[in-house]
Amino acid sequence: MAFHESFSRTRSVSCKETSEQQMDDALVQAVNDAIVSQAFKSAVEDCRFCVTVANPQGEDCPLIAVSKEFETMTGYTRNEILGVNCRFLNQGVDMNPQDLAHLREASASGAPFTAILPNRKKSGELFLNLLDVRGLTVARDKTTGEELWYLIGIQADVSELGEEQVPEDHFIELQMLSDFIRDKIIKELSDYALATQETRQGSCFELLPRPEWRRGAPLGSRKDSKRPKGESQPQADVAKRRISVGLGLSLFAVGAGLTIFLMRRRARG
Repeated sequence: MAFHESFSRTRSVSCKETSEQQMDDALVQAVNDAIVSQAFKSAVEDCRFCVTVANPQGEDCPLIAVSKEFETMTGYTRNEILGVNCRFLNQGVDMNPQDLAHLREASASGAPFTAILPNRKKSGELFLNLLDVRGLTVARDKTTGEELWYLIGIQADVSELGEEQVPEDHFIELQMLSDFIRDKIIKELSDYALATQETRQGSCFELLPRPEWRRGAPLGSRKDSKRPKGESQPQADVAKRRISVGLGLSLFAVGAGLTIFLMRRRARG
């Protein structure tokens, strides 16, 4: 699905439910990896943009959650890809070695990575994937200080533009969507922590009051870009405008959802 089509579908509300902006101190509970994984699945599965969540502490950094829009964009169903590394999108693709090295480094450290990568859909079709990946710490071991963190990926098909035609503000907007996912996971985590309180004997991780992005120098390249062969500048400009409108609608929907949530809280108060 084209980038502007995917993001335009967020016109009403980007996710089916908007999250709390910060957990109440009383909800900071001890959790385990299974609880966190289930909370992530609930948070992202119905999001109206492409989201993936991977577990860097699992064997080969497997995917643990994807949104329906990711299934639509790639052609893979979640039953096919959950539990495996996301590199299936890179099969038979000539990737920039530096981008590949930086992506591996980001997957290991949680440092932010942003780039446009050539990927392949299940159908075999090649497409350009605008990717923003960063690590999100949600809990810490109460004894050792070990962090429980996950890789959040926001993705979009920008094939109709070509790499050099993607405006800088699109990268920023994808990072804003990452922040929205972080805020949405807060409520899911607190709900699951409370619901499983009696079954969590021996849990050693304690939820943070607010999930934190992992630190690190930004990785990924946005240079050495080329427009697809045969595309004229006017065609690229039209595509760019359509994508800008789609992103704007997506972020408008995010803001509208947050506003509705706050109004409901005030009404209850």
